[in-house]
Amino acid sequence: MEARLIVAVVFICAVCRFSEAQLQNTTTLTNNITRTGCGTTKLCVSTPSNCDLAGNSSCFFSSTQYNNATLTVELSGTTSLYVALGLTSTSSLFNFNETAVFVCGNNNNNSAFFETATQNGSMLTPAILAALNITNVQGSVLGNGSLVQCVFNVNLNSTFLNSTFLNSTVQLYSNISIYNGSTNGTLLGNATTLITTGPFDLANPKSNIPSNSTTPLLNITRNGCGTTKLCLSNASTCDPAGNSSCFFSSFQVNNQNIYYELSGTTSGYVALGLTTQNSTFVFVCANNTNNSSFFFQTATKNGSVLTAANVTTVNSYQGVVTQNLIQCVFNTSATLSTRASNTVYTISLMSGNTTGTELGIATTLYTSPTAVDLSNPSALNTANTNFCTNVLAVLLAALTLHLI
Repeated sequence: MEARLIVAVVFICAVCRFSEAQLQNTTTLTNNITRTGCGTTKLCVSTPSNCDLAGNSSCFFSSTQYNNATLTVELSGTTSLYVALGLTSTSSLFNFNETAVFVCGNNNNNSAFFETATQNGSMLTPAILAALNITNVQGSVLGNGSLVQCVFNVNLNSTFLNSTFLNSTVQLYSNISIYNGSTNGTLLGNATTLITTGPFDLANPKSNIPSNSTTPLLNITRNGCGTTKLCLSNASTCDPAGNSSCFFSSFQVNNQNIYYELSGTTSGYVALGLTTQNSTFVFVCANNTNNSSFFFQTATKNGSVLTAANVTTVNSYQGVVTQNLIQCVFNTSATLSTRASNTVYTISLMSGNTTGTELGIATTLYTSPTAVDLSNPSALNTANTNFCTNVLAVLLAALTLHLI
């Protein structure tokens, strides 16, 4: 009996120690996280894009900076609970084939805590990621408890880099996700995915900045139109490769996600509008005229005016500006908001001018004749056939009456 009791006590103590072992010693953040260095010295990802890190509006942000076998990671979120970073390596970056999750949270008393975890769907389970050598963890809860920020280092000498990498250019490709969720003390609630993007090279500050060239980086074509993807354009013969004036978009619905292609021959912006229940979601792929670079923006529409607005269901995007051709691909969850529970929308294509990243008045180039199911590749063919059939029926009826 005594032996069993001793074993039970040892087991309980071991479990308690394990459950707290994921928490890292955290010191107070010495400097607030900013965008300084984004695209030049550090790789930055955020939702919304270019959002304000001061905590004045919703903003979830992470950056990575590589130097001398050390990866410095910044993580920030406008939340009173937790923000988390998920890295899914394409090359066993952390000797770990699943998603490594780093959690920065508020311990219900406006003090920051930091821990590592594994992910299974929306569930984050605190875990010791033994291959990781995490040091210099700093964290703070700012803005009267509404902003959580952490900075930490991952020493890659002991986890990933070997003589091959030390003697060549280091590339740390990984898919990047940012989550948030609730906390009860240091207990983690289910995670909500705010953005997933990549794969990007964590060691390359420009990895997520498309290069401008004379050849489009995105292979947007009409292949699969009507069979595997729903397509629309302002002209039935237009070529999205940019050989002639053309505004084109396509949709594929798969596993509760919608995948979009958008292309337009313009030096300003091309935009896609999805309207349902008197609400219009607008996705803009555009040219920043200050430096001829691509930027992506979500917006609302009031008449011909587009106003920047956050659509949190955008998971990732990629785009390119090549002379007068703008192309982008992006994906969203199938449910764009609580008021849009299906994939049926009235679709419109728009274009306009940009001044820097400011959007000019939108000109509508195409509007679908009726609401369309984005998951049906032949939906517009059916809609056009029905429209033509109805018109023909009216003409025949009129002709019959005339003959009588």
